[in-house]
Amino acid sequence: MQTIDVIRESLIAKLMAITDREYLLALNKLVISAEDAEEVVLDEDQLAMLEMSEDDAANNRLVDHHKVMEDLSARYKATKKS
Repeated sequence: MQTIDVIRESLIAKLMAITDREYLLALNKLVISAEDAEEVVLDEDQLAMLEMSEDDAANNRLVDHHKVMEDLSARYKATKKS
């Protein structure tokens, strides 16, 4: 894994090569918003949902994305027919 210093130096080198003012302004806005980001405080229900999700993942109770999309598509088509 790269050290923070190596990543930082790589980013600085890439930034120095950018000449598009609008692109640099957008990047600056992104960095500023990341600095101002507040810690998210979750309520008890949200924490319980996260714990249940982690338990589902730990116990392999998962449905892959492709299967979910197939099911949603089938439901959508069924509602269009009726």
